[in-house]
Amino acid sequence: MTAGVTSATVPPTIRRRLPRDERARQLVEVADTVFSEHGVAAASMEDIAERAGITKPVLYDHFGSKDGLLAAVVLRAGEELAAATLAAVDSASGPEDALARGLRAYFRFIERRRASWLSLLAEAGVPGSAAAAALEQVRDGQAELIATLMSADVPDCDLPRARLYAQVVVGASERLVTRPGTEQPSVDVLTRHMMDVIWAGFGAVRTGQRWSE
Repeated sequence: MTAGVTSATVPPTIRRRLPRDERARQLVEVADTVFSEHGVAAASMEDIAERAGITKPVLYDHFGSKDGLLAAVVLRAGEELAAATLAAVDSASGPEDALARGLRAYFRFIERRRASWLSLLAEAGVPGSAAAAALEQVRDGQAELIATLMSADVPDCDLPRARLYAQVVVGASERLVTRPGTEQPSVDVLTRHMMDVIWAGFGAVRTGQRWSE
């Protein structure tokens, strides 16, 4: 075992032999913890392998590179975000309530892990990287849910147009909670202001009004 890592510091699920897919999930959990503690840039594959009680070749065998591992961490975070959002909108009374609940779930998710999420966004922003592709997949998943809600509520709004609207919502929401060095408003304040802009704006769209030159 790597020097400095004792059997007490290595999770039992890492120490015992696991099926490959289960091992990969456990390594992603360890990587997520290390990234959260030290930031993505500062955390090395050696750090993660040491924390997991494995050798670096094993880590590279599963993910190919640090970029591949980061992509897996981003996708895991996206799955958690999607689950939280879907759970929030499941009992909504209608599209307006569903959108508000979904926004609140998103802001609450980011609030709990803002530092690590900022680090993930910074490192996953490299064009052409696996992490960047994973981040876009997460954003598109959120946008698809929003687009479904919009297309059900806005008359004559087909899904392609709703998807464009939804990307606006996703981009604005992300920008609100990922500005470095700013004091964050509460989840309720963020939700209220976003609904002021989005729902009020879509109120006009729902009545058939359009801007045109």
